[in-house]
Amino acid sequence: MVTGTDIMGNRKIPTNRLRHWSGSNGWCIPLVGFFYLSSGYAREWEIIPGVTASQIYSDNINHLSSAGAKAAFATELTPGIKINRQGPSSKFNLNYRMQTLIYEGIDLDPKIYNQLQMSSTTELLEKSVFVDSTSNIGQANVSALGNINLDNISRGANSTEYRTFRLSPYWRPHLGGYAEGELRVGYTSVSNSGGVVANASGNSALNLDSNIYQESLYLNNGSKFDSSGVGWRMAANNQDIQRSQNGGSQQRNLDMIFRGYHGEVSYGLIDEVSLFVQGGYYDNHYSSGAQEHNGYYVTPGLAWMPNRRFNIAGGYGVNSYFAHLRWEPSQRTGFQVTYRYSSVRGSTYNVGGYGGKGGGY
Repeated sequence: MVTGTDIMGNRKIPTNRLRHWSGSNGWCIPLVGFFYLSSGYAREWEIIPGVTASQIYSDNINHLSSAGAKAAFATELTPGIKINRQGPSSKFNLNYRMQTLIYEGIDLDPKIYNQLQMSSTTELLEKSVFVDSTSNIGQANVSALGNINLDNISRGANSTEYRTFRLSPYWRPHLGGYAEGELRVGYTSVSNSGGVVANASGNSALNLDSNIYQESLYLNNGSKFDSSGVGWRMAANNQDIQRSQNGGSQQRNLDMIFRGYHGEVSYGLIDEVSLFVQGGYYDNHYSSGAQEHNGYYVTPGLAWMPNRRFNIAGGYGVNSYFAHLRWEPSQRTGFQVTYRYSSVRGSTYNVGGYGGKGGGY
């Protein structure tokens, strides 16, 4: 295998050079022009274009049996760009590659694969309202049967290109020291280009798209409760997953709903021991017909926390009980043991409260 690499512009871009980008990097001029607004704004951006080139020889490019094996050279040319911004009110990271594969010595069409990783966080109102976003594009195998792709250069059948996008605005209220928390809504889209899946009846196309809508609320006591020894918290989550599968002539509705409501109140009996009561309700619905174990739970208990490195908590109630031990003898050493039982799905995620500050969902 012979590989050659040329990385262009692997450095921060000085502000006074943004107007005079050299012609050798001309393919990224539109991006630079888009992000350039002012000298102060440009200093927050780091833009790194690049390209890699390689050639690989394979004696079995299609991963077939020895009788059908085909040898070929694969030339890979991959331009890409990295963009990073660390501003006072927003963060943005993007890494994009366009992998182009050209085959020689075999009758195969060229292939182009897109690969993208993007994430961003923007503060709309200071320490209050934010919005997150993420996006991904990549390739993956969709079946363990048949000849599969070890990488994009291989030409197995059971692969697909997937795309995801998530947008999530949220509000973090600070209610005068009485309550703090987070209210969030989110939308996630997942789609693919339609892979070919090998099965007992032959190959069939697979399209599996999902739209996920989520609302969540979390609140806990603020600093006003510190002297009272009382701690409380509450959480609610609703997730609606709308999915549809089209595999050949097979079409199915795969929608699912997850709902959960939880609360806890704790009171410090003495400095080291606290009494708590947890409760909640689950309302889940699956498309597969699996048993959902919906219902409520109530779990009173006690917790002992003599210091920040050691605590014991346990509770026994309706539809749920647990015992929990955590010990951190040093900053780099930790030991934790938990036993949980629940007859409703998910309620054992609660660990228990202590010290009037609540436990952990």
